[in-house]
Amino acid sequence: MNKYTAALPAGRRSRFIAVSAFLLSILAIASYYITSPPHVAAATSVFINEIHYDNTGTDAGEAIEVAGPAGTDLTGWSIVLYNGAGGAPYDTDALSGVIPNQQNGFGTVSLSYPVNGIQNGSPDGIALVNASNIVVQFLSYEGAFTAVGGPANGMLSTDIGVSENGTEPVGQSLRLSGTGQFYEDFHWNAPATASFGAVNTGQTFAAGVSLSINDVTVTEGNGGPVIATFTVTLSSGAHSGVTFDISTADDSAATGDNDYVGKTLIGQSIPGGSSTYQFDVTVNGDTAFEPNETFSVNVTNVAGANVSDGTGVGTITNDDCPPVPADLVISQVYGGGGNTGATLTNDFVELFNQGSTTVNLTGWSVQYLGSTGTGTWSVTPLSGSIAPGGYYLVQEAAGAGGTTPLPTPDAIGTIAMAAGAGKVALSSTTTAFSGACPTCFVD
Repeated sequence: MNKYTAALPAGRRSRFIAVSAFLLSILAIASYYITSPPHVAAATSVFINEIHYDNTGTDAGEAIEVAGPAGTDLTGWSIVLYNGAGGAPYDTDALSGVIPNQQNGFGTVSLSYPVNGIQNGSPDGIALVNASNIVVQFLSYEGAFTAVGGPANGMLSTDIGVSENGTEPVGQSLRLSGTGQFYEDFHWNAPATASFGAVNTGQTFAAGVSLSINDVTVTEGNGGPVIATFTVTLSSGAHSGVTFDISTADDSAATGDNDYVGKTLIGQSIPGGSSTYQFDVTVNGDTAFEPNETFSVNVTNVAGANVSDGTGVGTITNDDCPPVPADLVISQVYGGGGNTGATLTNDFVELFNQGSTTVNLTGWSVQYLGSTGTGTWSVTPLSGSIAPGGYYLVQEAAGAGGTTPLPTPDAIGTIAMAAGAGKVALSSTTTAFSGACPTCFVD
């Protein structure tokens, strides 16, 4: 009791104490949320795999090794060393490079330290920090302690349970062994021969899940946007979480040409038990004739899975017709050639150039489909040219009847056209039309 509360009457004094206790509890709760330790990433697919910090004589060959899925880019990751006497960080070193595939889609990257670069414990600690400045692991040796400052501020370390006492020869280390894919699958071992830069003796990485992304084709349309939906797929849902970045990249289709809307997402995830993730890209329609165009969707910085195919190709199919290249028309169609009672022996199609310039027909075609047909059209390729005011004769199939052959044709095909009804089209390409009523024909 202080001099202020002692001066209060008993009833008011008890109420004052109760109110003070309530306010202190509110302050305590607020303090917890304001100063609580930073979030730690739940996934431990990338982890500290080997440590050497002490040996007989002058400490030498000190190093820390990180293991994880092959293809993981460690750019932006770091290792922060903590002093257990007071809890403050005393060294920060950047990691770099991509984890190689040393065994079943997993591998290791090691970081070497100068002589006496890592403190000898009782206790000391190591924080593995990812590119988003999130602490993935905060491990310690020769005891546990709470970090003060740095990325692990306020976190309690996890003692690995084994240590080097300074009598071991140079060339030994503390290492994980066991079988699995994640940190929790392995256990720490007492000092033995070091293997920095390689999978540890007694350690087996089981084949992990693989990640891929599909290719998508959409027709651009003439007006509003069309959505191209890409699917990132894992080979199995048996994992403890997979994270990745995903973004579009220009190819012949470009965001600057308004072909599609660029998109980048960081830190996306597929939770354990799930195996798919969808990524939507907006494709813009137009009315301009252009070739089919492509862009890509790239999955990068994958953690928790092996990448079997990290690039999806988006194809934007043009659905606009080219400008009509010439003033040509179909002037006659005859499908009764060779029929009983017919005079002419062959079916034919005649073209007429009603324009003022000669037209080269190389690469053009005459196409036919039955009157009720809905499938692929029959094609007769053309060649040569047709002068202004000139005609061009395309001979087609012959029947068993008829007595008079056609004049010398300019092109010969084998299409048997119906005598009563059918569909004939002139095209500036030899690509077969499809469907009952095609588009982009000349006539």
